[in-house]
Amino acid sequence: MIMAVPERMANVLSTIEYLDADVRVVLDQRRGGNPWATRAKGLESFIGEHGWVLMLQDDVVVCRNLMAACDAIAREATRYCFVSLYASSRCVRELRHNTYRSHRYLEVSDWVSGPASMIRCSEIPSLLEWADRNVPAGYINDDHVMGRYCSTHSPALMVLPSLTDHLDTPSTVHARGMPKRKATMFVGEDFDASSLDYSMPDEIPHLVRDPRRPRSFVPVASSSRTGTLAK
Repeated sequence: MIMAVPERMANVLSTIEYLDADVRVVLDQRRGGNPWATRAKGLESFIGEHGWVLMLQDDVVVCRNLMAACDAIAREATRYCFVSLYASSRCVRELRHNTYRSHRYLEVSDWVSGPASMIRCSEIPSLLEWADRNVPAGYINDDHVMGRYCSTHSPALMVLPSLTDHLDTPSTVHARGMPKRKATMFVGEDFDASSLDYSMPDEIPHLVRDPRRPRSFVPVASSSRTGTLAK
């Protein structure tokens, strides 16, 4: 699934071709976009399905054989409902330290990657019901919504190194001032993600997000689920 605004459809089509897979595109026609509303609308279409959903934003950069890597990760992540495929030290402060970069996985208590992540299909109804009760109308930050959900349910898994990155372009969400929207340790577009070892270690470090990130929901735009599914 790719969440998209019209001005980034060229990158969406390029990503789909690179993935070489059937992808559902959820279009957001609103100026600037509303990431959470668009994500929620797309996830509704997977309710009742089995397995996992790969969730990508329209400004993501992926490596080769990402789908094969996702399949391997899904087989290992039996204890988790969310997996982040984008690693950022801006959001998870411990990634600034080389100690943690040597691990295959990190467990994060309250953050899920907005640019690229996976969710178990069976968890989608619970997430959407929780969001309807707890997320105020007008909230747009999808990574924050998913992170807050994980903080009250179960931690998310983060894959290292980062299998995705951001395009070197500004955010289309005008209320956000987000410099340095780049992955901390991206493997590169030409890297074969299926070549990595995704087996689950006996112990995984448990981290918390950067304390500077807000812990309360602050509405800034409409959050109704009005995205449009595109084939």
